[in-house]
Amino acid sequence: TYNRKHALVRTWTRPHQMLLKEIPRWQLQLDSRYMVLPTAHGTVISYHDLATLANEDGVVGTDLLFAAVTLVTQAPAHKAGLPPADSHRTTVCEPVYLYHGATAVEEWNTSILAVPVERYQRVYLIVHVPLHWLLVEIFPRQNKALLLDPLQTYGHQHLSLVTRLLTSWLTRLRASPWVIEHQRLPQQPAGSSMCGPFVTMYAACRRRDWEPPPQIDAAGLRRWMAEVLREDAIPLHRGVCKHCGASLLRPGPDLLDNMGQCEPGCPPAADPDELLI
Repeated sequence: TYNRKHALVRTWTRPHQMLLKEIPRWQLQLDSRYMVLPTAHGTVISYHDLATLANEDGVVGTDLLFAAVTLVTQAPAHKAGLPPADSHRTTVCEPVYLYHGATAVEEWNTSILAVPVERYQRVYLIVHVPLHWLLVEIFPRQNKALLLDPLQTYGHQHLSLVTRLLTSWLTRLRASPWVIEHQRLPQQPAGSSMCGPFVTMYAACRRRDWEPPPQIDAAGLRRWMAEVLREDAIPLHRGVCKHCGASLLRPGPDLLDNMGQCEPGCPPAADPDELLI
């Protein structure tokens, strides 16, 4: 584990590290090419989004970040240089938001945790504040939570509201005193949109009780996050429901063979003979 850890750290810290395998140019130019992540809630992502994540600085979308944090904390096999993580009594909750539009959220829904919190040893909660992502690591048996912000110079303006919502959410999960600590880990570059890759890296390290490296290469980290997602992906191909004509995305070697039914009992088309693939 020690050697694997430091081999991975080198991919995070070595400038211009090219970890992501080259994606063929024709795939990058087709937004209609998709992949599914079966071990990360069946999340569907496009080749275009994955290439953007690997090569451009931008805020990572909810689905990609949720899937990546799930994979690095619960993957039973090696993922992009990570040793397997024991997923027993560990879970990742659906991301929560500080605002809906311009309106502050009054409370977070406790139903995003499917079973009583005391059954878990660790719970990871991804929090969205305007234009930024945070990570919360919760230790239910210690009644303790760590708030991890990749850019504290920006996130501090939302800290009091995040703390209030988190405290209320935890107390409604279990009515007992909770301790919330704010821990500083290596920070994303100022002015960048690297919060998503940093949150993913935080989750990978915290789950394995590693200390993140103090200096991190942003480009290498983005490509590593893209590789985490790509390693778990199964290509999808577009087809047509043979009953109603709806467009489908399904695993399959050939688009022309990818005919199926979109859902049980879907209504048949008026004239199936006229359906075009």
